Amino acid sequence: MDIDNNPTQEQVDYEVSLFEQSPNVNWGMDFEYYSPFRVDAKNASETSWESFLQKVNNLSVPIKDILTDASTVEFILTLAEHLELTDNQSADLSRIIRDILIGNLSIDNLATTLGQKLNLDQDTARQVQNNIINNLLAPAIEDIRKIQTERFPEKTNRPELKMEPGINRNNVVDLRNK
Repeated sequence: MDIDNNPTQEQVDYEVSLFEQSPNVNWGMDFEYYSPFRVDAKNASETSWESFLQKVNNLSVPIKDILTDASTVEFILTLAEHLELTDNQSADLSRIIRDILIGNLSIDNLATTLGQKLNLDQDTARQVQNNIINNLLAPAIEDIRKIQTERFPEKTNRPELKMEPGINRNNVVDLRNK
């Protein structure tokens, strides 16, 4: 599956404005820690910023919405406060979300990456992963899957696991409370 590099009219209409493209735009609030779009804007070289903008402009509108929308900043800010993250950890959380959205990080590695970068235990990392997928990425999940399939074919072309016909699926023992 190839990603179509010819933008649709909807993508062209939605391209990031010249104002937003400037890495030096000051929005009046120090929120770059919580913005997947702007998290590295201040420190990016002109070449790397241009490369990033090109990737963003080639994304589908639902992914761009998540990447640039104020509700995403609010989501990350709320999550960071709940987890009591430092500014650096909050920036790492924004980078992780950005990297999922632009296809630089496999969604299969989300919990592990969250645990490592944010210093979270495995259960908390899984809960955060589920929160991000269900409450932030859900509107664009099909587009994200397309990018993930293109970028990480070894993860998406695995044979499906099948249950043997003789196994009763209702015989499940919950060992968590023992």
